[in-house]
Amino acid sequence: MFRILEKLLISVLITLSLSGLSYSAEVDNKSALIIIDMQLPFVTRSGNAEEPKNVKKVEEILAKQIEAIKLARQSNMPIIFMEYKDFGETNPKLKQATAGYSKVVSFVKNTDGMFADYNQTKAIIKSYLSSNKIKNLIITGANGGACVQESIRGALDNNYNVTAISKAIADFNYPEFIYPYAKIYSFTPHCRDCKFKEVESTETVALDLAIKQLDNISENGQVIDNSKRDNKSFKPEINRAGSVQGESNSASK
Repeated sequence: MFRILEKLLISVLITLSLSGLSYSAEVDNKSALIIIDMQLPFVTRSGNAEEPKNVKKVEEILAKQIEAIKLARQSNMPIIFMEYKDFGETNPKLKQATAGYSKVVSFVKNTDGMFADYNQTKAIIKSYLSSNKIKNLIITGANGGACVQESIRGALDNNYNVTAISKAIADFNYPEFIYPYAKIYSFTPHCRDCKFKEVESTETVALDLAIKQLDNISENGQVIDNSKRDNKSFKPEINRAGSVQGESNSASK
């Protein structure tokens, strides 16, 4: 299914080119893929990483995140690795999937949320997003009930649109890892100019990107900036108790 939608996205871009329509990479680049804290210690520290069910879940989430990386590359989309301080580097399989791609950056954070005031790299992250005109964050990673949750909350509070891919999010803080991290987040209106959407997999994101490109074409063949349209606002409210410790350096994740 992913390959079908992958081909659909590519065919849309080819159609734009062959039709002589104006295609702007700037419109595409308003989105970025975020991969949060996929570092080995968070998988292994509970002592349950070798359980057969958990081994399979880790394999599955990595496969889905690699799909997301492939989609980001095909869409000319920046890829951002978030890494918790003192917990090592992102899983090498994910880093390898970005090899040779120029739009890859890594930021180290010292607390759960990437946009938390306590995070020493918050200003640098926001500056990067602003300078690259990024408005839409496609969020993946771990742990779903801590760093991912807090990063989504912070993104919405800072008026970014968020798409969370449930099959690319997990929580390793439990004896049996929670994966996929689906239908756990619940959000109510708050932020002035942002949207939240939870999707099951990368296939949905690929389809959304393809449809967006078609929708962005006006009758005279110009690209329409949909970010100027009115957006519905949302604020996160979590309907399940997570493992978040708040603004601390405890790496509760």
